[in-house]
Formats: sequence, C-alpha cells, structure tokens
Amino acid sequence: MEILITISVFITLVIIGSFLNKYIPRIPAALFQIILGFLVSYLAIPLHFEFESEAFMALIIAPLLFTDAYKASRSELWLYKKPIVYMAVGLVITTVVVVGYFINYIIPSISLGAAFALAAILSPTDAVAVKSITKGMKLPKGLMSILEGESLLNDAAGIVSFKIALAAIITGTFSLANASREFFIAAIGGVLFGVLIGLVIISAKYVNRKFLNSEPSILVLIQLILPIVIYFSAEEFHFSGIIAVVFAGILLNFERYLLQEDSLDNQAVISINYNQDTVSYLLNGFVFVLLGYLLPNIFKDMITYPDLTMNTAIFYVILITIALIITRFIFVYIFYISFQQHTFKTSRNIVEFLKLNSLMLVTIVDLNMH
Repeated sequence: MEILITISVFITLVIIGSFLNKYIPRIPAALFQIILGFLVSYLAIPLHFEFESEAFMALIIAPLLFTDAYKASRSELWLYKKPIVYMAVGLVITTVVVVGYFINYIIPSISLGAAFALAAILSPTDAVAVKSITKGMKLPKGLMSILEGESLLNDAAGIVSFKIALAAIITGTFSLANASREFFIAAIGGVLFGVLIGLVIISAKYVNRKFLNSEPSILVLIQLILPIVIYFSAEEFHFSGIIAVVFAGILLNFERYLLQEDSLDNQAVISINYNQDTVSYLLNGFVFVLLGYLLPNIFKDMITYPDLTMNTAIFYVILITIALIITRFIFVYIFYISFQQHTFKTSRNIVEFLKLNSLMLVTIVDLNMH
C-alpha cells in the first residue's frame, strides 16, 4: 500500500511542478520538481521507495530514452550526426578518463576504478534539464538539436563505462585492453540487438496492418512495454540494454515515417504518439521528484561519514564540476572545426530513396500474394 501512495504522491508532485513552471516560467519545471521531492520527504506521509538501480534503469530510463529516440527529429539526427557521435561517445570517454584521473589525484583515498565510475556517472548530459534551464533563451542554431541527439547516446556510453569501472573495482584489476573489448562488445552488441528486435517488431506491425488489423490499444501497450523487454533481453546476452533500446526506438522512428507516413488517418500512430508524449512527460518529472526525495538521505550519509566534512565535500564538488566544464569546453573547442557545414540535401535524398524502395517492396509483396 505504501508504494502505491508513494507513486501517487510523486505523480502529483510532477503535475504541481509543471503548474508552478507555467506561472513562473523563469524557474525550470525540473527545479520545482526537485524542491517538491525534497520537501515531501520531511512530511508525515507514509512514503516508501526502495531505490534499485536495475529496476530504475529498466522501468524509467529505458522507456524514457526509447520515447526520446522514437520522437526525435529524423532530419536533424542525420544533419548533426557527426557532432552528435563526437559528443555522445568521444566526449564521454574523454571525460571518464580525464576527470577520473583528476578525481583520483585530488582524493587519493578513492581508487582509480572508483574515480572512473564516478566520472562515468557525471559525464552524460541530460537534454531535458538543459531544455528546461535554457527555456526562453536564444541559442545558436542547431545547438539544442545536437544536445538532444547527444543525450540519446551519451547515457549509453556513460552506463557502459560505469559498468566496466565497477567490474574493475570488484575484481581489483583494470586492463585497458579488456575494458576496450568489453566496451565495444556491449556497444556493438547493443546496436545489433536493438536493430534486430526493431526489424522483428516492424515485420509484426506490417503483418498486423495487412491481415490482422488489431485494436490500436494493443499496439500502444506493446510499444509501452517494448523498451523494458528489450532492455532485459539485451542484458541477458551481456549487451548494453540502453543502447539496444535507443537503436530500436530510432529504427521504429524511421519505420513510422517510411511505412506509416505519420498519417493523421492512422489511429494507431496517433494513439502511440500521444501515449509516448505522456510517458515522456511523466517519467522525466518522476526522475527529478525522485532525485529531490533522495537528497536528504544523501546529505545525512555525508554528515555521518567520519572522514568527510560538509565543507570539504562542497569543495570537492566545486572542483569536479569545474573539471567537467573545462574538459567539455576544451573537447568542443578542439573538434569544433571538424563539425563540418551541414545540409539537408543528402539526408533528404537518402530518406526519399529508402521510402521509394520500401513502397516498391510492399507493392511487390502485394502482387505476389494476389
């Protein structure tokens, strides 16, 4: 019963935070939700929430990233593909290494593996928070598109890096060759697994459209549980579940455009789009409320820890934050020149080519069947 009360309270706080943001737009909704989560932890409400990382990844992060991938702008993903890959993979790995060594240097009591794990947690950016904070600001053209595209993949790179660092902590040994091999196996395996499952789902949806004509609600439910199933299945094969979920979402995004054509007459497409928006709104807010709710316990643990004072902890936080900012700035400054001028021409030609071939394939199948 307590978990039901907790979830109801958290959802209510998500809604209240959004209302407050509407009337005070200068303060991001995410900040309101963190504050509300922080305050509710001190109220006499029987809240109970056991934080389990695996459940959190599967039930919240995986559906959230799947929704972002499914709703992402196809043209902008292709247009800014180079800076997105640079930022999502190259910057994350660079940050893990540079900031990891820096953390180990300023806090020698933290092992190098633990320092890498901490850097892997801190390195990925969150496009939702950035969008909330920069709301109403004038940004350079394409910047938000790059940040949103980056956020689809940098979580995956950060999580894979974290798992490798965690394994090094547990085993007590770290090998760059082994770490690199594990990273590429998890990453490439996740990509292939996500594409494979995406193709299976696309085939099933095509059969449904042509022969079964199921209720749209069934397709909505399948798409809602799909990221959870993909995540657990990929992890069973020791691939990155997050990467698999993201690439399955991107593939279904293209399928929505090439085969279903975003038709306003397609009730299933409309239902899925509305439900994905609702899921994205709810999960984003839930993450920030949960963060605020967990903060008091984090502060209590810091205060009771004998070897660390609050002033020292804040000093380390400031130093690590500065290191993260400087690393990101230098990386972008070095590689900015390689972010070549972009044009929609190539993207449009490729999409039109794929669309034409997919329509020809459907026509051939129909002729053969008749």
